[in-house]
Amino acid sequence: MQMNLIIGLVLIITGAVLVFVANFMTFAIVEEINDRSSSDQQISMFFIQLKMGEIFRRHRELFPNSKKRRRSTIIGIAGLAMVVSGALVALSSISPATAASVIF
Repeated sequence: MQMNLIIGLVLIITGAVLVFVANFMTFAIVEEINDRSSSDQQISMFFIQLKMGEIFRRHRELFPNSKKRRRSTIIGIAGLAMVVSGALVALSSISPATAASVIF
């Protein structure tokens, strides 16, 4: 039982790091766009997660052969999957009554 908790925590931490890396890559993509854009066309760094469609569209127009968009997406999805699976593994290591109190 204790091993599941440790594995779950390792998955959660590793997934969180991957999500952080994907977010950092998105900021790098926005910087690339802003370097090539005029001042009125630049994208603000605030709330960039809400503008992902616009960011990826503009980056695709300016850098059609770049692989940063795909890498950022894959790393972000992998990180999110690791966080969710780690939480499920960690919750499976505790009793059902305790798990229910944590979830609800």
